[in-house]
Amino acid sequence: MKPSGDALPPYRFALDRVFVAAFFMMLLNDHLLRPSGILPPVTGKLSDFAVMTFLPAAGALISVYARRAWTGLWNTMNPSAARPARGIGRADALLGIIASGGVFTAIKTSPRCNDCYISAINSINVLRGIFPRLTSTQDITDLVALPFLVLSYLVMRRYFTAPF
Repeated sequence: MKPSGDALPPYRFALDRVFVAAFFMMLLNDHLLRPSGILPPVTGKLSDFAVMTFLPAAGALISVYARRAWTGLWNTMNPSAARPARGIGRADALLGIIASGGVFTAIKTSPRCNDCYISAINSINVLRGIFPRLTSTQDITDLVALPFLVLSYLVMRRYFTAPF
């Protein structure tokens, strides 16, 4: 059943059970399963699958709110040509998917990008008391997780309310 479009808040798609489950799967894997040493080949890829499922929704959410901010500014400057604020559209979903897949690929294939990523996430780490040093393993075999971007798109597609 398709959600009821404009009646939903614009962030509702990001709270879909698939994205929430993927986020908690990543947390469970990174902080319980992987440190325990259970099935290293599985736990090594599980987080990548989860990240490629929920991260595009986060990117699309940023796109939705950026577009809404622009629409609000447009409506303020041009009241006679006011545009309605819409929820997620295909362009938002594709932007989130392309950005997530591109950054993930760069981090996993380029030592320089991986180093920049590690420096960036550690400089903005607000949970230093719990996670003192965040890391990322550069492993080209992690690109096997890229097809999960399709799952992310299929979930977001159910919530499309904007024409594009």
